[in-house]
Amino acid sequence: MKNLLAVIAVALAVVFTLSPASVYAKGVSIGAKGGLNLANLKGSDVDAFTDADISFGDIGTITMIIDPEEEKKKAASFGVFVTYYINDYFAVQPEFLYSMKGIRGKRSWVEPWYGPIYDNDMTITYEQTISLNYLEIPLLAKVSIPMGKSLKHNMFFGPAMGIITSAKREYEITGMSEELKQIYEMFDIPTSGEEDIEDMRSVDFGLVFGLGLDFKLGPGNAVIDARYTLGLINIIKEISIDYSFDPALIESPDVKNSVISIMAGYSFSL
Repeated sequence: MKNLLAVIAVALAVVFTLSPASVYAKGVSIGAKGGLNLANLKGSDVDAFTDADISFGDIGTITMIIDPEEEKKKAASFGVFVTYYINDYFAVQPEFLYSMKGIRGKRSWVEPWYGPIYDNDMTITYEQTISLNYLEIPLLAKVSIPMGKSLKHNMFFGPAMGIITSAKREYEITGMSEELKQIYEMFDIPTSGEEDIEDMRSVDFGLVFGLGLDFKLGPGNAVIDARYTLGLINIIKEISIDYSFDPALIESPDVKNSVISIMAGYSFSL
């Protein structure tokens, strides 16, 4: 599947970017768009990927189970696009986007042992955000349904290639009393921080499906679309876990991107 998508991407890029537009297209427009990503991760090994390694100083490091289903990561997506109109109903649209993906998760637990000594029972929460940022290049086939001279409904689909630019994990532990924070500091246990995620694959492939609306506005067209990007390949090479000071390694883990996007923009005809 990965090789097939690569062939499709290269073929479309050669045909529609290196060839004269007048030969292949009835018209050409360029534009910019941006909007909101609702990002998540899918796959049987997502739990292992989102579980957090907590350092206990000289004692060692243990993996804490985090619930990744609490909420989707809200982030941005923005970039430019070129639309090659074959006729009134069909177009091809390459896009060049900066897309922020990832996942949010948290785990809460009660510390009853400290309650009688220092304070009431505390509900402690470990929250983390995994941020995966990509330069994404969708190549979309766009089918339009004209609704008069100034309005078009459209459907689009096609492959997308993503090149990762950064991968980070941010975390914070909240809800602790000052006394418990001092104990964490004594054992050199961090309560917040940021770290790079290693072993990420440099390239991701996916499929894009969506619906949109184009309407005349001033000298150009306003564009609105909603899309789903389905990740097709695993985005990380391996995951190290240690749930009870017993290290293990998951090779080729099943972890894929999954993103819903809502975008708006503007285009001009050339």
